[in-house]
Amino acid sequence: MEPRKPVDTFLDLPEDVARLIFEVAVVEDACRPQYALISKQVQRWVEPIIYRDVVVDLRRGWFHRTATAPVSSKPPDFFALYVKSLFFRVYDASNNDRDAAQILQKCRSVHSLAIWSYIFPGSLPRLQAVISSPSLAPTQISMSQFVLSSDESTNRSFSHPIFSSVTHLDITCMEEEGEMVWTSLKNLSRLTHLSIDIYLVNDRNPAQLAKDILSNCPTDLRILIIWPSSDSYSTCALESIKSLVQGDVDRRCVVVSMSGNMYERPAANFELTSEQLLKEWSTPSMAGGNDLWARAEQVVNDRRTKPSKEA
Repeated sequence: MEPRKPVDTFLDLPEDVARLIFEVAVVEDACRPQYALISKQVQRWVEPIIYRDVVVDLRRGWFHRTATAPVSSKPPDFFALYVKSLFFRVYDASNNDRDAAQILQKCRSVHSLAIWSYIFPGSLPRLQAVISSPSLAPTQISMSQFVLSSDESTNRSFSHPIFSSVTHLDITCMEEEGEMVWTSLKNLSRLTHLSIDIYLVNDRNPAQLAKDILSNCPTDLRILIIWPSSDSYSTCALESIKSLVQGDVDRRCVVVSMSGNMYERPAANFELTSEQLLKEWSTPSMAGGNDLWARAEQVVNDRRTKPSKEA
């Protein structure tokens, strides 16, 4: 008698049990795309998990070819239904702009969207057109501010439709590129968590900036994370950051710094490595979710339970 094949053994199991085994395995295994090759049945089970969090390599174009293929074994709306998070790094305007825009059009139901761009905004017209359309409504966004628009009057505003449903927002704030239109934060009625990456130049006061931001945020905002960075910190800036760390400016303020940064690091409530930050936004559906927000929540909760100085 010939030995039974492993697949035959699984066929003896109830379908829901076999499916659960493969779903758990595909989450835990770094080589998870290979599970889709076992059989068509297993492929139908595991591909929604394989494509749940997608880190897009625009240079190699693998996912772009898969998502935009004219002939595919997947249903036409597969990526719209099952891709829950997208992470982009945009380096090259000539191809990245077109490919990123086409991918977003296919994955229009993403909950988490991260676009980290390193090029001039005027060279991304297709991507900006998709972002400015009402077809996308992610609840979590991490974005370079200059991706929003090439129009200087709207480039730094939060009035774009893509922010209409956002609850968790992470944005850069480079002063040399212009100040964000903080008053437009009032339009984000669902916003509860905000993270701002601030590069301090020209004696910029992070505590005052935090106050300006908070004065324009919805009343339901629970967390404001400040990521200060600078080639050199003034004494005033260091004292200002310290007041944020201690919660003196506002209990909702949390300071985070990037560990391993070559520059001087001021006081912070906690640190993250660049690898940890990348993981937060590239695989938000994994167990534990986005730890950045959870750790900031813990800092704020500890302040609430700590006796006040006056007590």
